[in-house]
Amino acid sequence: MTLRDSLQAVRQEIASTALRVGREPSTIQLVVVSKKQSIDDIKTLFDCGVRYFGESRIQEAEEKLRLLPPEI
Repeated sequence: MTLRDSLQAVRQEIASTALRVGREPSTIQLVVVSKKQSIDDIKTLFDCGVRYFGESRIQEAEEKLRLLPPEI
């Protein structure tokens, strides 16, 4: 399964769960934990529409931010 396929599966799970509990899927914001992930993988997810990423260490986030689009 590719990263794109995994993202699509997660989005589908979010949507089906949201509808099951009476929430509108568009009101849920996906935040991808990018800790220890490659710049290429983060860029792939960004290209798939992900705009919010989480890091637990500011040093790692600062390093990645220099190499990623400013919209992240």
